[in-house]
Formats: sequence, structure tokens, C-alpha cells
Amino acid sequence: AGALQIVTNKPDLSISSIQFPEENFLGEEIPVKVAVLNSGLRDSSSFNIALYINYLPEAIPIPEESIIQFTGSSPGKIFAGEKRVVSLPQNSSAEIEFSVDSSLLFPGEYFFEAVVDSSFSVEEQNENNNLIQENLLLSASSDYPDLVIISLDFLPSVEQGESIPVSAKIKNNGLENVSDSFIVSVYDSEGKVLASKIVYGLESGEEKTVSFSVSSSEFSGQTEFSVS
Repeated sequence: AGALQIVTNKPDLSISSIQFPEENFLGEEIPVKVAVLNSGLRDSSSFNIALYINYLPEAIPIPEESIIQFTGSSPGKIFAGEKRVVSLPQNSSAEIEFSVDSSLLFPGEYFFEAVVDSSFSVEEQNENNNLIQENLLLSASSDYPDLVIISLDFLPSVEQGESIPVSAKIKNNGLENVSDSFIVSVYDSEGKVLASKIVYGLESGEEKTVSFSVSSSEFSGQTEFSVS
């Protein structure tokens, strides 16, 4: 027994790579290079290459008013641009350049998705190899504050009904001060807010320990805490 591959006299377009800088900061233009290959037995006619930015809406809450500024976009999938390639000879490749404006995005994890022949104008030998994704980590600009949680501490065991002392150490890793107040909250494993405190600003490089008292009356057995 064995697999049989039928080779046809058609072009076969695919994306071989997506390249961009290792470090990317919010607000900057991100240069993206997409390499496309025609490994088929025939030259291709003209086609489009589309670039998207994918993300999890529940992890990165980009406002709808920002999303609609990217034409053809929806929550979770932002259309970043499309380029036209006039033709691509057989057994040859081309590099297409994009420039992505990150100013309307939020810091977080994204995926660049490149799609060749995005308008399905070329009949190919293989239509299932026209898309690849690459992970993109977008960091807060060095000109911004950057609040991070350094540690979360609480007693490993208490009697039900006792108060649980919880402390979270936060730090501003950015180069700018946080002048406005912000809220730090403790959550249970289901995302319910158990306690909150207001922090009245945090200077660049400053650390602060925020203390909470959480009632254990609603818990039994093992539970998990998180803070943000």
C-alpha cells in the first residue's frame, strides 16, 4: 500500500515565510516581508497576497471603534493589507513587503496570517497550502508605563470562614510614571472579583505591595487566586 500523488500542469502557490523584527513595540510601524513560492509546473497569472493580524478578543480587548478603522476587519481578525503580484514563473519565488501600523492595537500576543491567492483567482495544483501564521508579541512602547505583577502571596491553608491575607507586589516597568489611579483586584478560579484596592499612581521603576483580606467562607477544598 502507498500514497499516490497526481501531478497536474498547474501553478502551485504557497507562502514560505513571514518575516518581521523580533522586538515590536506599540505605536511603531512593523515591517513585514512575505515570501511566496510557485512550486508548480506552470507560470501563475496575477494574484493577491493578503495579510491579517489574528488575536483572541477575550485576551486583547481592542475597542470596536479601533477595529472598524481597519477595512474588512472583525473582532479577532484584523485586515492589515493586500498586495497584487502580476505573475510568478514556475519554480521561482518573490518577496512582498507590508508595513503594519500598530498604533491602534494593544500590547499582547498576535498572529500574523499571510494568505496567497486570497481572491482565489489562480487554479492551483494544491489549494491547501496557501496560508501560514507566525506569532507576534507586541510590547508596550518604552515611552509608556508598563504595569506588571511581580508576585502574589497568600497562606496555603486556612480554616473555612477565616480571612485570607493576600498580598500582590506590582511594579511599573515602563519609563513613564502612572499619574492616574488604577484598580488592582484579586480573582478566584472562575474569574469572580474577591477584593479590590485603588492604587494612586506608580512612578517609573517603583514597586508597591497591595494587601487584601479575602473571606474563605465561600470556599471549600482547594481554590486558586489570580490578580490583575
